[in-house]
Amino acid sequence: MGDSAGNPAAKPALIGLWRVLHVWSAQKTRLVAPLALIAILSAIALNTAIALRQSHEQRYALSQQRAVESAKRDLDELQNALLDEHEQLYTVIGTRPFYRRAAYIYPLPALIDNANAAQRTCEGRERCIALLDELKDMIRHLGALSNRLAMLSMLKPGSVTMDTPSLGELDARFFQTMQKIGEIRMDEDAHLDQSVTRASRDSQMASALLLGSGLAAACLLLAFLRRNARITKSLRKALQAADVNRKKYKRLFQLNPLPIWIVDDASMRLVAVNDMAAKALGYRASEMLELRLGDLRMNKTALHGAPFAHARGHDDGTAIWEHRTKSGELRSMNVFQLQTDFDGRTATLCVMEDVTTQLAAQAELRHRAEYDALTGLTNRKYFDERVNRELQQASRAGKTLAMIFLDLDNFKEVNDSLGHRIGDALLAQIARRIERVVGERGTVARYGGDEFMVIADGAAPLLEPLLDSLLAAMTEPIQVAGHELFIEASIGISLYPADGDDADALVRNADAAMYLAKQNGRNQYQFYRPELSEAATSRLRISTRLRQAFRNGALTVLYQPQFDMATGTMIGAEALLRWTDAELGSVSPAVFIPVAEETGLIRGIGEWVLREACREAARWNRDPARPIRVSVNVSPLQFEHGDLMGQVREALRDSGLPPALLELEVTEGALMRTPDLAARTLAGLREMGVRVAIDDFGTGYSSLGYLKRFRVDRLKIDREFVREIGQDTETEAITLAVIAVAKALNFELIAEGVETSGHRDFLLQNGCTHAQGFLYSHAVSAGAIADIAANAAARPAPLPV
Repeated sequence: MGDSAGNPAAKPALIGLWRVLHVWSAQKTRLVAPLALIAILSAIALNTAIALRQSHEQRYALSQQRAVESAKRDLDELQNALLDEHEQLYTVIGTRPFYRRAAYIYPLPALIDNANAAQRTCEGRERCIALLDELKDMIRHLGALSNRLAMLSMLKPGSVTMDTPSLGELDARFFQTMQKIGEIRMDEDAHLDQSVTRASRDSQMASALLLGSGLAAACLLLAFLRRNARITKSLRKALQAADVNRKKYKRLFQLNPLPIWIVDDASMRLVAVNDMAAKALGYRASEMLELRLGDLRMNKTALHGAPFAHARGHDDGTAIWEHRTKSGELRSMNVFQLQTDFDGRTATLCVMEDVTTQLAAQAELRHRAEYDALTGLTNRKYFDERVNRELQQASRAGKTLAMIFLDLDNFKEVNDSLGHRIGDALLAQIARRIERVVGERGTVARYGGDEFMVIADGAAPLLEPLLDSLLAAMTEPIQVAGHELFIEASIGISLYPADGDDADALVRNADAAMYLAKQNGRNQYQFYRPELSEAATSRLRISTRLRQAFRNGALTVLYQPQFDMATGTMIGAEALLRWTDAELGSVSPAVFIPVAEETGLIRGIGEWVLREACREAARWNRDPARPIRVSVNVSPLQFEHGDLMGQVREALRDSGLPPALLELEVTEGALMRTPDLAARTLAGLREMGVRVAIDDFGTGYSSLGYLKRFRVDRLKIDREFVREIGQDTETEAITLAVIAVAKALNFELIAEGVETSGHRDFLLQNGCTHAQGFLYSHAVSAGAIADIAANAAARPAPLPV
């Protein structure tokens, strides 16, 4: 294979050298007898002059031969450099690198130097100089075109293909350049033939004159022997150079680090295989030469490109194919195919690169780009693309689709109490559970955090059972790292096309419906209604304005006094947050507090209210004879996520307020959401000397067990119960029960919302002496509290009921 794949340009050079040797050998045979006869018959007097002339002619012929040989060497180097450059250019154009490749630069200076070196051997011959000038011009044009194509291929990979007209022009110029080199070599051979012929003619004349002289004949014979020795030496060097070229091109095929084979186009058999191709596919080279291309290449599973039987009739190019190894493993090969001739037959040269690992890496990157790493579900980006395709199909088929937005309830508590590792494991199990419930009925995605999206058939007979199954699946306990966790979900649904005709609208409206499900008690599903969008817009507006108000110091704290109804003494005041906006007017706390909790802004606001209340209470209590306690509401988010004890400690230290004069009001719901954390926090606060009250007692869990566990200081009767006093006997019974619980557990008791004397009298008769409400005072500014306390102390106590 190495001989057949040798340098095609080296063969004409070898043939030319053999032709010169043959001419000289034939002439030597014909001239032996005439030279001998002339040497004998020639006059001895002419011997010296003829010998000198003959010597001069021989020196001239030898100098011409050396010049021609030097020119041929320079042309050989030029030809080899052009071949190497053309091969490198095709490599740059024809293959896509998987690593950074050095920039391709056409070796113009080196090529011009070779041409100039050859031109210096012309020795003033005009034709020789002109031909080499033409060659240099062709090299410059070829270089400009090569650099332009290489630059285009590197800047825009794949933009230069075998169909590119400029590449055809490049090949045409390349072969014209090769032809020009051959023309110059032939011209040099012709020049050498002329020199040899002229030298031979002169030698014949000299021989004819020296025939008469034996000495002249002997000298002439020795000269010829010497000349033949030099020719033999020159031929040996030429053969050695040709052998070097043969080995070089053998290395390019047989020892190439890339797998290469040649396929006969007619029989589709492999007719030449290099060692790397055999190694890559696990065969011996001899075994592969018995195979057809179809035994190795899997046409039907080609990743790119047309089947070989079709591709081979078109232009050369590259494609990625699957190849089966001897062991049955599939390897992906990037194949460069080039039409060529092999032993007089049309064949295809295939140079291959194993890209199995690269394709696997690309597939992994695609998977990471489309799927969530934690849960394995489709991610947000890929889900949006899938939804767009589903919407297009539904539009054509007139089908209804459902966008299901599922958000886990209280998931942050798991992260905060057990850590993110447990939270991540919980999300992974929830994802599997949702995926199992949905199955083939829809596509599931993790949309972000603890949010999951499902796109499914929106027909009611199919959708409602799916929603019920999702809720049921969420209520089952989950075992994670030794913890038994209970998680619930709120679900919102929007329908296509009724609730939106694009993915963004459907997701937005499903989110609004999910928010409604959370507002209505969680662990349920709600369908989107148009008014939800208005509510969402209003929430967004309130949230934005509230952030601005908090940042600009536009929030205020008022204080509602708390009294001992039996003595008329003011015993404390509850801090109440108020907000009046330039655009929205006076905004009710019932409106903006839930928004603050939803956005997390309540943590910053709550800390500010705590510090403000402590500062004002410290000012009220400059007279220790009339202590006034301040009560501050604590949001569940402050309780769960903030460093509440640290905040309280800093607020007391900075204000100088005694801990016993600070009371924190916590709702039942906040305590029960994280009972372990609540118990630890309450214990720490009470160790500091801070009092704790349960706000709105009786509206939530109202469990005697948790009251005993948490050990608070005071219970607060909700205003809803107080409002019904004198109107609803059942509500009055609940109020009496709360009073009884407080007395049994030795808790202090205070009622809020006391607005009438009837409220006051009922509470006093049944043992609740502390109250706050409009009967005594509205919420007032911090500056008015001291005056109210002083006036209350100066008034006589009310008559007992």
